[in-house]
Amino acid sequence: MIQRQSVLTLCDQLLIESKLICDSVEKHYIIQKVANHIWDRVTEIKEICSVDKYDIFFNGKVEIGKSTAICTLFNLVDKDGFMENKKPSDALLLKTAPGRTTVCETVITQVEGTISKVTVEPVSADEFSVMVREYVKAISPKRNAETDSAPSVEVSRAIKNMIQIPSEFTSNEDKFEYILEKFASNSKTIDQNDLLNLLTSGILKYINYESRTQTEYFNEENDFSQWMKKIFDDINDGRLENCPLPNKIYIDLCRKDVEMNLPSFVNRVIDTRGIDVGERKDIQDAMKKKDSISLMHDRIGGFGGEVTLLNILEQVLIKENNDLKNRVYLVGLERDCQLTEESEAEGEKSRGEKIKRQQAIDTINRVGINFNTNNIVFYNSFHGIETSSSSKKIIKIDSTQYIQEKKKFFGLIENGLKNMYSEYLKELMDLLEKIHLLEKDSITDEILVKLNQCKDVVSEKRGATKSRIYDLLADLEKEILGTNPSIVRASVNRLGNYYNFNLYETIQKLGGEEFKSKCFEMKTEMVGYIKGIFGTTDGIEDVILQSILSLIDSEYYNYYEKSRSLYYENSKAELCNEQTWKKPLQYWGDGEKNYRFRVAMDLLRETKDKRVHESLSNVMIFDSFYDGLIKFMDFKQPVLDER
Repeated sequence: MIQRQSVLTLCDQLLIESKLICDSVEKHYIIQKVANHIWDRVTEIKEICSVDKYDIFFNGKVEIGKSTAICTLFNLVDKDGFMENKKPSDALLLKTAPGRTTVCETVITQVEGTISKVTVEPVSADEFSVMVREYVKAISPKRNAETDSAPSVEVSRAIKNMIQIPSEFTSNEDKFEYILEKFASNSKTIDQNDLLNLLTSGILKYINYESRTQTEYFNEENDFSQWMKKIFDDINDGRLENCPLPNKIYIDLCRKDVEMNLPSFVNRVIDTRGIDVGERKDIQDAMKKKDSISLMHDRIGGFGGEVTLLNILEQVLIKENNDLKNRVYLVGLERDCQLTEESEAEGEKSRGEKIKRQQAIDTINRVGINFNTNNIVFYNSFHGIETSSSSKKIIKIDSTQYIQEKKKFFGLIENGLKNMYSEYLKELMDLLEKIHLLEKDSITDEILVKLNQCKDVVSEKRGATKSRIYDLLADLEKEILGTNPSIVRASVNRLGNYYNFNLYETIQKLGGEEFKSKCFEMKTEMVGYIKGIFGTTDGIEDVILQSILSLIDSEYYNYYEKSRSLYYENSKAELCNEQTWKKPLQYWGDGEKNYRFRVAMDLLRETKDKRVHESLSNVMIFDSFYDGLIKFMDFKQPVLDER
């Protein structure tokens, strides 16, 4: 893209000019510091814009249709099955069971080799053992539906196939009777927990998971589409004898088998595991990568209101960082003619899109997410394909409409990138003006007086922050007690590492909440006072003021993320061990009530006894935030820069 190259060229110029000021012994320390701050910002912009190809992540609730969108957008369809009198869903290459898709995250890459390959990254043996135990409990007649955890539908299906339970056994009662007869035929009258252990042990021995070491599968068939559909389905469904349960699937597609027609800005396509509940640190981390584009998919009905998506966006897209929002999109996945049939759309799809877009914007603004509202797009995977309402088979295909829908989608994503480059170009031009002012102007005594006043303001807010109290344990208790007991049980089984409730990811979120609760109001007041001190400014005074305000935001964001990261790492280091979870693990099936409450009390006690929150407070994140600002305004210290 032309805009991208213009950004990089201007970055190089600015880096040279700002470095000259940083290194000039004739310049005042404050001017050097401002130039150094500009150098840092330009370096960051250059790193962001140096990416020419992105991994594009498809995120969304289970069953929302993102895998279907991937298939139609990237030509992963069986053309022989994409015709009249056939169901369009049957032509999808990455389709498993009706209404469901993959058991795990799937990474799809177009490769230049001569053979297509599927690689499985396996679930660990320990995790698989937990899943088998949960499966046995889930189909047991003694299962407590409220408190007993159960594996997902996809995992349950895979385990069932690995055990080789006949397909005619569809009810849980039939399945349990089958495994009882197969693995514990002479032990039907033993204690329930002993029976659960016996069945789990027998199934694990039968499956012999450690011997399932075949993780690579190559296309050696003439019919690629049939091979791809079958191997993908079999891997997800646990039908391959030597294949482990996948934790992640990598699909490398050579061009002779399928041309994905990737846009020039796309490197890989990642279909993330469907979102149920939970914090989803994996998705949050992907959103923060410089080489990622994150598509957050939602249904047309209630568009923009999916609570779990909003929770993820709220944690990542805070207003002090304006970089991340440029590569995050909200995608409305339309089925049939939902947009045309939207109330007040009057039969016009574009009008329906406008209504839904405003609906999403209102929700996003109410929650307070720093989202680029231009990055809202819609897509219909089967636009231009007319199907029978009864048989769901294709009646008519309008290839032009089908292709135009894809072009429109990719065009909107690309326009978002172009707008990002344009915004950076404007920012860089502004920074160039600032550099030129720094080159010719000098620091006055009046500016130094104002900087001293600003330091006093920061020091005052630093002290006020220390008096603010945040009760992490109380909020952690609310999080646990607000989670379904069966999900808490699944988390306990994994020492807190469960994707639908990960204790350490929850504490990470609370670490961010603590930082905001203590510093956001102080920061807002601090900015107001500093603006008041400088008053109406121009020239070098304005450059210094804007640099201070920019630094406040960047330091706030950096320490917000540091706080979250430290809370995650420290809590996991202290709590993720057998000793912490010994009592909660014993609560399974003990017949006592209030399971969730007892687990919560134990975890809160462990968190308190191991002084997790206290040790984090001692890291002095909040002091570091304010100290960095004071140091920037201190005109008595030289800039030590080894660049």
